[in-house]
Amino acid sequence: MKSFVEELWYGNLMPSEEYSPNDEEKAKLKKEYKRALDALEHTFSPAQRELFEQYCTAEVGYASFFERRAFCKGFRYGARLLLDVVIKEE
Repeated sequence: MKSFVEELWYGNLMPSEEYSPNDEEKAKLKKEYKRALDALEHTFSPAQRELFEQYCTAEVGYASFFERRAFCKGFRYGARLLLDVVIKEE
């Protein structure tokens, strides 16, 4: 069995993919999202649909950037907390 650090190194740990809110909550949010998206897309011309797809692609990249930064900051906070617990004498 690989250590936690090895699993992280090899890319086997994907916190963003492992997170899953309460299934009921997730299903409700997905249903609301899909309903609104379908209603919006029915109003688009072909050119507007293409522009909206470009927007969605850009939005995913933008959100991913901030998720990555938040993960890294949280990881550093966790490491600092661990160091504080291990090193600090009382």
